[in-house]
Amino acid sequence: MKKILSLAITLVTLVSVNASAEVTLSLPKGTAKISALSADDISFDVKTAVPKCPTGAMCEMVSVMRLTARLHGCVDTAELIYNTANVDGTKVVTVTVLNIHNPKSANVKCIAAPRKSFSINLGLGMVTKENVKLIVAEYSGRKD
Repeated sequence: MKKILSLAITLVTLVSVNASAEVTLSLPKGTAKISALSADDISFDVKTAVPKCPTGAMCEMVSVMRLTARLHGCVDTAELIYNTANVDGTKVVTVTVLNIHNPKSANVKCIAAPRKSFSINLGLGMVTKENVKLIVAEYSGRKD
């Protein structure tokens, strides 16, 4: 399983910065399969928090991307792997959202598709959705 996750992480970082990194994720017991969600399963919005600044202090705004992923099964979970870069004034965010398939999902019916949200800090200053390019790197693998 570690090879699969390392490959997914390397894929994300190669797409965005032409480098590689390794991150280890803890998977729930009983995980039989992981797969990357497609761009069709992912949406995002950008919010900028304007702080309440005490008199005489200088405060910066912070922009945060809120990523929402639609999971494949009712009791599935998800993990986010991402990288951010500034390219010609555009914040490029490369993501892989791994859907961690729980075999119990086959026996559970849900009323609506389950979703998981993630927050990605885009840094100081005003960033709008128009200033962000989202790249969804897709990969799928199976536990050996």
